[in-house]
Amino acid sequence: MWPALHVHVGGAHVVLSTHPLAVCVAVLAGSVLAARRAARPGLVLALTPLVVVAGLGGSRALFWLLRGGSADPLGGGLASMGGLAAGLATIVAAARATHAAPAALLDAFAPAAVLALGIGRLGCFLAGCCYGAPSDAPWALVFPGVDAQPRHPLQLYSAFADFALVAVALRTSGPPGRVAARCALGLGVVRAALELLRDAGTTNPLAHGWVTLPQVGALVLVAGAAWALRRRDAAS
Repeated sequence: MWPALHVHVGGAHVVLSTHPLAVCVAVLAGSVLAARRAARPGLVLALTPLVVVAGLGGSRALFWLLRGGSADPLGGGLASMGGLAAGLATIVAAARATHAAPAALLDAFAPAAVLALGIGRLGCFLAGCCYGAPSDAPWALVFPGVDAQPRHPLQLYSAFADFALVAVALRTSGPPGRVAARCALGLGVVRAALELLRDAGTTNPLAHGWVTLPQVGALVLVAGAAWALRRRDAAS
């Protein structure tokens, strides 16, 4: 793990937390990808700060509601499902306000959001949070801030899956909305499956542990994406 970077500039010692740094890189990379994919790059660039603020705010708000702690939006701790919900609502509302096609905006932002999530998961790995359950797999890792048990490097699984989803999305064509729906479908399936390997202390169990809150959110995402794909395919 590498939770912080120590930089010496002249006589000053600067400490940079790697997780916020990864979030900044994720925002920048996602913004560039969204603009490059957009039919109206100017509109996407104008909306990107609003979507980013909504996504980070939604992620922080859900984490705070579930886990408590400081309500400071920069106080650390993010729940990705809250960010996805807030970002989606913001994009749809912005599309209506600007008379843009919601499906076209979603197609531009969806792969960018998945890319940003993948980079953010690398930040989680460096920070040593969101780790997996104990495992005897040969690639299991010890997270020093947790205990001495080897665990699934769940953050890396998630990051690699997200990057694979982005690669598939960039090769997807079809009617407006298909790219976004496939991103949502893949992301939901991946999140629901990986929750099975997550340590119970890093998630929020429901129904006496039979399911977790992120799994419920992921399954809702899968259902919505499947409905959207069926509707798009029927209309094409």
